[in-house]
Amino acid sequence: MASCGLLNALVEVAKSATLFFGGDTEQRCAITEDATTKVLHDKCGWFLDTSAVVVSPVAEMAPQSARDSPTSVTASTFPQTNDRRETVVVDSAPSILQLSSHALVLIYNTLTDASAWDARFLRGPRSRHGERRLASTYLAEDAVDGWNVVIGAMELARAWAIRKTSDVAAAGNDPHRLDRNTRIRLAVCLNLAWKFERSAYSYFPKRFTDVGEAHGWPNVQDGHTRELAFLGYGFLYPEEQAAIGDFSDANRDQVKQLYNTMLKLEVDLVNTVPVFSIFTNNLQTRAELLLEQFHLDKEITSAVGMTIRSILPFFVRIAVCANLYKTLAPDEEMGHETLVCAASYCVATAVPTDPERCTLDARRRPPLFCQEVRQRAYEILTSALMYTKSTYARFGCYGDPSWVGHVYVSDSTLCNARVALRSAGVR
Repeated sequence: MASCGLLNALVEVAKSATLFFGGDTEQRCAITEDATTKVLHDKCGWFLDTSAVVVSPVAEMAPQSARDSPTSVTASTFPQTNDRRETVVVDSAPSILQLSSHALVLIYNTLTDASAWDARFLRGPRSRHGERRLASTYLAEDAVDGWNVVIGAMELARAWAIRKTSDVAAAGNDPHRLDRNTRIRLAVCLNLAWKFERSAYSYFPKRFTDVGEAHGWPNVQDGHTRELAFLGYGFLYPEEQAAIGDFSDANRDQVKQLYNTMLKLEVDLVNTVPVFSIFTNNLQTRAELLLEQFHLDKEITSAVGMTIRSILPFFVRIAVCANLYKTLAPDEEMGHETLVCAASYCVATAVPTDPERCTLDARRRPPLFCQEVRQRAYEILTSALMYTKSTYARFGCYGDPSWVGHVYVSDSTLCNARVALRSAGVR
């Protein structure tokens, strides 16, 4: 159901290991005629950010690869009508926030799939210590965002990366391409979010062998990863990557420019945005605290609470698609309750197709919520049915019927949850 640019991007995600750990560029896929697009007129235009960055020009280099960047994000499929609502829905372009969030989801998924970032829930600092069973059972999928990295990066993007100058334009087969400045800023946001949550669990290859003092790097004798620049490189499209050249030690000077640029942006982000409060007090983390309180009050079991948590990012995506997120996010009283309410009713009304795989018992009655929260949860569920074919909303496990938790976000469950809310007095 995806439009062409996004479909290509999703296919390329499966091949992402070659980008992050692949060997010779000569062994990669051959360049097609369509891929040999003209070199950018302003080859360092995506470097420039007048608020923080001044860099030297980038030398023109030959294209290296025809692969699409994982951020080749285009419009999701929006249904014209939906028989469950009996209303006409106007097909519209995705917002900058949706494109940005989708890009963050794609890159995060790429990095964890390639084992560049370790998102497992370990019991200790080494794999031999084993994994935390409850967290691994419910939060292991990348889309579930168990470490709150994606939601943290998205909140940073709302506060800093997405600006009045952010733009979306058509380019090639991609009708909705984010401007380069915004994409580079998204890379900085994602990098900082990962550092906050899991800084010690990055495993990028140390491809750069120089002792860095002469080049502005730290003096690391055993090599560098240039991880921050690697993220920025992954957010670029093929012609932009070609303008820089290959991400390798042989192209050290160009990579250094990219790294220094992004480092200045990262410093600007830390200096201008309250990053700690954004990471610890956002819509998803407040929802987690509410679930914890419900568990302490014995209103839900640990299994029910973790199942509800596992589908919260799905409703965050729905809120972004339906342009409801900007209303829910700043509402510290009922925004997070709305998401928890919608997810709770889905867990309570789902009918597992495979009872043997169902990890829940019969104690799934949703907690009590006020009438206004139930009303807003009903709107979220209605929007979920409207955008049920959205590639962004369904990316990852939420679109995979084989995932054990898929039943809780299936169309039939979303309908059941709406019926239950209407029975609870919602009109």
